[in-house]
Amino acid sequence: METTNVKKFFLPMKIPTKTFQAKKLAVRNRKAVLYTPPELKEIESLYIALLEKYKPKTPIEGAVVLDLQWVFKDEKRAGRPKITKPDLDNLGKAFKDCMTTVEYWYDDCQIVETHEVKGYGIREGVYVEIQEVRDEE
Repeated sequence: METTNVKKFFLPMKIPTKTFQAKKLAVRNRKAVLYTPPELKEIESLYIALLEKYKPKTPIEGAVVLDLQWVFKDEKRAGRPKITKPDLDNLGKAFKDCMTTVEYWYDDCQIVETHEVKGYGIREGVYVEIQEVRDEE
């Protein structure tokens, strides 16, 4: 595999502590229905608005390697890992879904490798690195 295109950026933001695993269950017409509460829709809108600024001109067509670093503000613990909620996999899932919505790629099944970290730092936000990978043929 050969890396052909690398894009790096930082999204300064207060990282939401609610995640998309916090969907609600309601009963309508005697049937259970999952729905997304308004606060989670706001988080999705925030992600999409921030990601729009860095979206590629055309969606990536090939394989994608994605690196996400979630940095929570705490100057005293800067550089240390964060071992409390929210769960890393829940943060990443929602974020990747929003990247798909914004059309960084056609489908998140194109992501063949991820590296995700959450920790503390001076500036709160998400560092993103996207690498497009092509087969060497």
